[in-house]
Amino acid sequence: MRALFKAPKDDKFREIVVPNKLDVLQQLVGGHIETVTIATDAVIICNEEGRIKGLEHNCNFCGLDLVGPVLIVGTDGEDFADCPMSVTMANTAIW
Repeated sequence: MRALFKAPKDDKFREIVVPNKLDVLQQLVGGHIETVTIATDAVIICNEEGRIKGLEHNCNFCGLDLVGPVLIVGTDGEDFADCPMSVTMANTAIW
């Protein structure tokens, strides 16, 4: 699936293609995943224990400080899906 990915030291998000598999998503964020809804059709996937583990600050989104690597993906009901084009084309460098 198409996703946006940003590690803490990256300047901006970059588009990647990743299998829609729990173990792969966990590997990318370094642990159990947590989702944060950002639109009706998009979520941020981050490390559920990122703060507890002291992961490095990544970015701020709507007043929420995100730590560790993060992904932005689309949603299709309860399932993850390709990141919506409206999010992909947005200027994600400010996040």
